[in-house]
Amino acid sequence: MRRLAVVLLLLGGLQISSSAKEGKGVSVDLDAGLELLGVAQLISGSSSVPHGFGPLDAQYIRVVQDRFSPYRRHFGVTFNAELDAKAFDYMQRAETILRRASYPDFGEKHFIPDMLIQNIGGKTRFDRWVDGLRDFGREARFDEFFKEQQVKLEPVLAASREAVNRADFIGKIERYAGLPFNGRYKILVSPFVIPGSLVNTVVPLDDGGYDIVSVFGPRGPLSEGLDVGKDAISATAWHELSHGILDNLGDLYRDEIARSEPLYGQLSWPCYNQWLQCVKEHVVRAVMIRLIAKNESE
Repeated sequence: MRRLAVVLLLLGGLQISSSAKEGKGVSVDLDAGLELLGVAQLISGSSSVPHGFGPLDAQYIRVVQDRFSPYRRHFGVTFNAELDAKAFDYMQRAETILRRASYPDFGEKHFIPDMLIQNIGGKTRFDRWVDGLRDFGREARFDEFFKEQQVKLEPVLAASREAVNRADFIGKIERYAGLPFNGRYKILVSPFVIPGSLVNTVVPLDDGGYDIVSVFGPRGPLSEGLDVGKDAISATAWHELSHGILDNLGDLYRDEIARSEPLYGQLSWPCYNQWLQCVKEHVVRAVMIRLIAKNESE
């Protein structure tokens, strides 16, 4: 692994040059599409629960069930419940929703990996799933409910937004790497996601930047504050922002990294099924660990 170690040292050494911009913000919010997906799963009453789904807020569960249970036989609800809970778990469903345009549009936005299309059962079933959820939301007047929740939870989200941006994740990693983050980073909170079952999307944009989203499930009622666990946000932010800053370097040095690919055969696990991605993930993890130590542990 000598060459990999050299790459890590080179990237770590980038901190000596700093032309990074300060003050870039991270948004913290709810997402209508994610909440619609959670409502559909909850009211279905299906015994086949996809991994990652597990609302903990009893009061919120009662509110959702009281308001939307009359629509539990809607096609969008029943079709979502019939999907293979193992092949297409809740984390994959959430990621797929995040790669579409915002609800109620749900149109095409970002590339959907073939794996997600295959896991749902093909393009035809994929389209029926998206169309069904959209129609369920429209018939159940979900947008009214979501706006009510936004107003109710805005004080909590505003406080969380302030705390996250006070932590200055983007500014700190830019100063450490000596490179700017070109893109957007959004933190979404969903009461339907089991705490610790993170959903992260890192989507390359045409301008060379990245659209990055991380979803967290709160450990208690969101109305009482955003509690996702100690250091959960910082560890995730450092990891995902490292992708947004450093992945392009991996592509830039693709040929050099490829010369060390024989090392891939010596690994005891698949390591992301590709040597270049394996190297990127090791670099990102190294930077994440260093930033946690530098900013929180030392």
